[in-house]
Amino acid sequence: MKNQGNTMIGYKGGKSPFFILPAVLLIALIFQGTSLWAQSPQDKIGDIISALKNGDVQVQRRAAGALGLLGDPRAVDPLIEALKNSSEDVRAEAAWALGKIADVRAAGPLVDILKNKNETPQVKREAVEALGIMKDGPSVEILIAALSDPTPGVRARAAVALGLIGDNKAIDPLIICLKDEEFVKSPAAEALTKITGQNFGKDNEKKATWDAWRKENKDK
Repeated sequence: MKNQGNTMIGYKGGKSPFFILPAVLLIALIFQGTSLWAQSPQDKIGDIISALKNGDVQVQRRAAGALGLLGDPRAVDPLIEALKNSSEDVRAEAAWALGKIADVRAAGPLVDILKNKNETPQVKREAVEALGIMKDGPSVEILIAALSDPTPGVRARAAVALGLIGDNKAIDPLIICLKDEEFVKSPAAEALTKITGQNFGKDNEKKATWDAWRKENKDK
C-alpha cells in the first residue's frame, strides 16, 4: 500500500497478529461496548461491516483491513462498495481485503480500478495483487497492460500476479520487462520461471537467452 513499511492493519508489511486484535476490539467497542467480550471476531462481522460506513476514515480503513483478515465472504459486497470510497486509503485497504478473501465476485470491480486512469498508484497496486491472489484468468490482459504502468510498484506487482496466474500470454510482455529497473525485472524473471519452468536469470544479457528460448518455443 501507500508506504510499504507501514505497520497498520491490513497493509502488506503489517500482518502481525498484534495489530489484528486491537482493530477488531476498537470497531466492536464502538458499536456494542463491553458485549464484545462475549463474542468472537467472527460473531462481530456485522458490526465490522457497518464500520465501513462510519464517518471516520481511519475506522473505515481499519474495518476493511479487519474484514480481509477475517476472510468472511459476507464482506465481499460491502468491500466492493468500499472501492468507491472517496479516501484512497480506504479504497486501497478494501482492495487488499478482497485479495485476502479471494472471492471471484470482486474480480470485475478490481479490473475496473485498473481501467480507471484517475485511480492512484496505491490503490492500483493492491488491486493488481488481489487479482493475482485470486488467479483470475480473465484479468490477464489488464494485468499485462499494467506492466506498462508509469509506477514501478504497479508494474512489479503485475509481474508477480501474472506469475501466479500462469498464462502463457504473459511470457512475451514479461521478457520485455527484463529491460526494466531492478525492482520490476526481478519479479518479472521469477514470473517467467513459474510460467515456463525455465530459469535464465534477470540480467540484461540474459534477456537474449530468454528471447532465443521464446523463438524456439513460440507455440507454447
